[in-house]
Amino acid sequence: MKRYLERFTDFYGCTYSILQQPNGSYRMAARTPQGNLFHMKTYDTDRGVRIALGKLTEGTARLTEKREVI
Repeated sequence: MKRYLERFTDFYGCTYSILQQPNGSYRMAARTPQGNLFHMKTYDTDRGVRIALGKLTEGTARLTEKREVI
C-alpha cells in the first residue's frame, strides 16, 4: 500500500503535516512557526482530515510538499 505525506503552510506561518497510516486512517500534526506542537489527532477518513485542516487554517492552507513514504 502506498502511503503519502503532505505538508501545508498557512497565512500565519504554521505548518501542518498529514500522514496516511497503514490502516487507512490519517494523522495530522500542526506546529506554530516556532515549532511548538499545538494539534495532533488521527482521523478515520481523508475527508475528515481535510475538513479539520480547513477549520484550523481558516481556509488559508496551501500545499508545499507531497511525497510517498515507505
